[in-house]
Amino acid sequence: SYRWYGDETWMMLSWKSLFTHGVATVPIAIGSTLQSSPGLLLGSGWISALLYGLPQLILPPDLNIVNMGRTVSFLIGLITLILLCWTAYRLKVSNFLALFVAALLLSSTSFLFATHSARYDAITGFAVLAFVSFFALRVRNTIEKTRRDLRDPKGGLFYLFFGFCSIAIALTISPH
Repeated sequence: SYRWYGDETWMMLSWKSLFTHGVATVPIAIGSTLQSSPGLLLGSGWISALLYGLPQLILPPDLNIVNMGRTVSFLIGLITLILLCWTAYRLKVSNFLALFVAALLLSSTSFLFATHSARYDAITGFAVLAFVSFFALRVRNTIEKTRRDLRDPKGGLFYLFFGFCSIAIALTISPH
């Protein structure tokens, strides 16, 4: 199942190598610079190695590794949407507005690409949303003591919009 799809194949093989041997290498890139570890060039790939490399070791080896990676990215996208809706619920945003924001995210080509390719872009988007959600909820709990109106610029609605914009920006900027 090792066909050269570009980023998807070498990333999947690199994450499997990192997870199994502790070194990110691409074993099928004989004679190229990808055969040896890029070091810190790709940053810390341990989370990606766990999410994308572990299924390659658990599932049968005759399965297409790119499809495995795309499935992982799709599941991360679903978890991102769930987190977005959960955060909106916790911030007491109207159901209509929460669904509208989720529909905006679903309709963006960047989100579609990130959740349908075997790359770590979806993890980046999830991490940004998790960060913004955590702090929006913390700020809301603090502000709620003095302000009850979520439409206030310092209320939860502002931070939900801020989080959506952060996700959109994170998914439109290439991680390279």
